[in-house]
Amino acid sequence: LGAEHPNVATSCYNLALCLEKQKKLSDALAFMRRAEAIYNKALGPEHPDTKDAKAARARMEAALAGEEKKRTGGGR
Repeated sequence: LGAEHPNVATSCYNLALCLEKQKKLSDALAFMRRAEAIYNKALGPEHPDTKDAKAARARMEAALAGEEKKRTGGGR
């Protein structure tokens, strides 16, 4: 299929969701960024799969930022 095939993006996307459920947000985010990049290149920025990956990436980034804030005592 090749590294830039949408099926590879789908595998990255699904793996990212599994890692997110396991609270492995840094790893999940890396796979979601890869999925988003492949979808964007292969399908374009307006495709539903690209938009879903973008939204999931944003959610993971927010969760990771929240964890970091808790860990460092930010917001107090």
